[in-house]
Amino acid sequence: MILEYRAIILGTNKWIRGNYSQLDGAHYIRPKNISQALHLNVSHQWHRVKHSTISMWTNFKNKEGKKMYEGDILQDRSVIVYRSDKAAFLIRHPNTGDTRLINDEDKQKNIIGNIYQDLHLLID
Repeated sequence: MILEYRAIILGTNKWIRGNYSQLDGAHYIRPKNISQALHLNVSHQWHRVKHSTISMWTNFKNKEGKKMYEGDILQDRSVIVYRSDKAAFLIRHPNTGDTRLINDEDKQKNIIGNIYQDLHLLID
């Protein structure tokens, strides 16, 4: 499993992806390499991030090749969640709250947003 995290850079509305670290209660992400930093239009250094937006990559991509992260909202309004007690990424059903493992059908769905910026998508 490749560990990759994303979060919003503190004081901005800009997402960053890369390696995660915590120091003295602050949370940081650094792009994995120079090309990733250039792609994200950020410097190749540690960036302090908003803790509540930190999410882990599932190591899955959807049909469009887009990385699927914890907190992503799929087109059927299901949400990708991580359960540390199961050490697994799961899909939470939008109406019942039931969870199950991510399957191939889920990987065919579009990502329409995330719970950090698009919570309104989950409200009827």
